[in-house]
Amino acid sequence: NLFIAFDYYSHSLSDLIKNRVLRNEQDVVTLIKNLVIGVAYVHSKNISHRDLKPENILFSDPTDVRTLKIADFGIAKLTSGDNVITQVCGSMDYVAPEVLSGHYSYKCDLWSIGAIAFLLLTGQTLFEGDFSNKVNGLNNFSNTNFAERLNSINWISVTVKEFMKKLLIIPEDKRIDAIELLNDDWMISEQLNYTIPKVVLKSIRC
Repeated sequence: NLFIAFDYYSHSLSDLIKNRVLRNEQDVVTLIKNLVIGVAYVHSKNISHRDLKPENILFSDPTDVRTLKIADFGIAKLTSGDNVITQVCGSMDYVAPEVLSGHYSYKCDLWSIGAIAFLLLTGQTLFEGDFSNKVNGLNNFSNTNFAERLNSINWISVTVKEFMKKLLIIPEDKRIDAIELLNDDWMISEQLNYTIPKVVLKSIRC
């Protein structure tokens, strides 16, 4: 018999959202930084996760975002360099636009990180509505329109807005790598005093 033992992580990012553990931008940057570290490691092994979302981000301690683990590699893909991935997959709220076209790379994971950060800080998914609305939003994504949308949000810092612009951008070759991302100004910020409004925390759904 073959027995495989796994660590037990009973809490997902979805649980942390429901319990409103993330109350300010500093909490979010700590979480996202640990996620980026994990993704950078995965990418260094030539693996693309392809389904990063709150349900696949787990914690051993729901009060400590530093205990983060990335889970569910069921649709992960071995890839390297400029290899093109063609299978359309992922979760609509976090999938990158190029995935829908069936011509993409490991950088689809970087879009997903941006989409998760956007959800945590604004209380919104990138595109609201039913499946067709989300597909339409992805197919018609505009860097300029998204930048304007970010600039209209007054409870988050300028540095996180610039961070998200580096991830939620098309075409994908303009998207920053995970290793480079760790040196982003927002990633190394230690005193972010921006509190996420309670109405935003209450509105987050995932």
